[in-house]
Amino acid sequence: MGDQLTPPATPATPSEPAAPPAASAAPERLPGDHPLVTALAAQKQKNAELQQQIDAGKKVNDPKPAPKPKPEPGGGDDVSERIAALEQQLADEKAARSAAEVSALRTRLGAGLPADLLGLITGTTEDEIKAQVDTLAQHIKSGPAINPQQGTPPGKTGGSVTAGRDRYKAAHNN
Repeated sequence: MGDQLTPPATPATPSEPAAPPAASAAPERLPGDHPLVTALAAQKQKNAELQQQIDAGKKVNDPKPAPKPKPEPGGGDDVSERIAALEQQLADEKAARSAAEVSALRTRLGAGLPADLLGLITGTTEDEIKAQVDTLAQHIKSGPAINPQQGTPPGKTGGSVTAGRDRYKAAHNN
């Protein structure tokens, strides 16, 4: 073994921090046609335009409110017509809202009924609707009667596996 070993490098001690890279005195300049440079210039231009708009808006005095139209003599019919139209609109909206609330109440209280029977409910108050739902629910069967012999033919008991095999052979041997 005639190889000579080189001595290992001495590790840096933690008390000696690594020297930072030398900083240049001037920052690196990007060329004028670089995308970042053009985007920055466009943003500066946009900001300047917006600032001009803000400054122009501050210089303008508050606009004067539009003058109210003078009532014409004998023109009171127009106002009374508008009032009547608004009152009619309000009454229509109240009726529609009431109908929607009653419909929602019928649907909520009649949740256990089939959909075609919900049309038979005519009540408008919660008590009337509950009474009608209870009356209709009495006439609806909850489901088919349970057959205790379900799965076995009538008159026969299930039997053993052997009996089942024999019945299968007898039925399928033709």
